[in-house]
Amino acid sequence: MKYCKKGQLIYINSINQAKNENKRKLINSTEIYYHDKVCKVVELAMLEDKHIILLTGPSSSGKTTTSILLSNDFERFGKKAIRISLDNFYRNRDELPLWEDGTKNFETIDGLDLNLFSSTVNELIQNGEAQFPIFDFSTGKKSNHSFSVKYDPDTFIIFEGIHALNPVFDKILGGDRILKLYVSPHTDFVDDDANVVLSGRDLRLIRRMLRDNTDRATPPEMTMEFWDKVCRGEDEYIQPYKTHADAHINSTHFYEPLVYKLPLKKLLSQVDSPEYKEKFEHLIAALEHFDSISVTDVPKTSLLREFISEMHYTPAPMPRDMQ
Repeated sequence: MKYCKKGQLIYINSINQAKNENKRKLINSTEIYYHDKVCKVVELAMLEDKHIILLTGPSSSGKTTTSILLSNDFERFGKKAIRISLDNFYRNRDELPLWEDGTKNFETIDGLDLNLFSSTVNELIQNGEAQFPIFDFSTGKKSNHSFSVKYDPDTFIIFEGIHALNPVFDKILGGDRILKLYVSPHTDFVDDDANVVLSGRDLRLIRRMLRDNTDRATPPEMTMEFWDKVCRGEDEYIQPYKTHADAHINSTHFYEPLVYKLPLKKLLSQVDSPEYKEKFEHLIAALEHFDSISVTDVPKTSLLREFISEMHYTPAPMPRDMQ
């Protein structure tokens, strides 16, 4: 389960064939396979008595659903589990560092209030209870509200965030009680000649476009405006530490390009963007290699539900995705 530099290759025709032979079997076997990988992490944490899980991954890697599944599995084993987003420790937006072009750098670890994190977690461990902050994304400031967290020997805490594997958290939390988990698609979909048609990073871009549009009313052009800096942030602040993870979960679901095909084509057909026209055409051309599966066939508990929905929600005001 350790991270391996060499990614997985999946032949597109084999996925299309599996779908045409038995669509439900393809979906169910993929979901079971993913849930089983998550359960193995829970078993490892309990076996090694690691009560703090540091979960990270790049944008649209499926961190949120994975943390929920981890929590559910801990509870299934009779343990208590608490999920805490490191995003709640962001500094106020006007205090954030800047990129060279003068725009706010949402990706750097310097955007987190690490002193506040340290004092809050130390209080939790020492006293068994602490008040955790809430970051208000609509205002870009720490909220006046907080939430209480209790900790005891039967409790497992899952800290989720893009910087969770940064060594600074080892110093704050103490490495002997930590299990580090890296979650990200690590699969390229290839044609019969093993040429990459859809890369893992492009799969995440598709995930993010669909999620941004459905849940946050963000058009694809705006997603693309941030994407280069999101990727740069990954390369500078996430990638150097992924090999430090105790476990890696490849969050690619074999059938997901088939699910995204029609929604993405519909979304991008409504966009007139000369600046991103080439990239959008590339993504559509890649998905043309796949058959299609309806969104309604995706189980409600699937990680894919982070990125697609049968309904359009009225999004809360949010300037950007901090995940």
